[in-house]
Amino acid sequence: MKTMTKQTIALSALIAGLAAVPAMADDAAPYIFGQATHARETNGDKDVANGLGVGLGYKFNRNFAVEGGVTNLKDRPGMSDESANIRAVGIVPVSDKVDVFGKVGMARVGTTLGSSAHDDLTYGVGAGYKLDRNWMLRADYDRLKGASDERQNLFSAGAQYNF
Repeated sequence: MKTMTKQTIALSALIAGLAAVPAMADDAAPYIFGQATHARETNGDKDVANGLGVGLGYKFNRNFAVEGGVTNLKDRPGMSDESANIRAVGIVPVSDKVDVFGKVGMARVGTTLGSSAHDDLTYGVGAGYKLDRNWMLRADYDRLKGASDERQNLFSAGAQYNF
């Protein structure tokens, strides 16, 4: 019975703490984004590919978000075609309309995202321009490690909708 009381108190404290997060962060909100992507391999055959990406995220406050996404590149021999990622995003508002951000996280990369794909570190930078309260244009640069020693630079441009 004593253990159950401690667990109840701990759970109550956790719920109260999570309930307070929205009150501490006026900017807290989910968002979605879509992007056109151009990828370049930095070693080997130096293949290039184009594709599309989509993602969703949650902005906890004006300086921190977590986002995940997928990118599908047009098939190129020897180049990883699909990636899925989850990243922590540090945001620095430059003005009322412009944000710059840095990203670091994990990506699953492969010709498909099945058992032949592998997980590795991903990182990047970007900037966003707020059109209004909900819409933002964004440009991103991401670095991924593909199959074996393949490295990819991804350049993306797209739009983000903040709920």
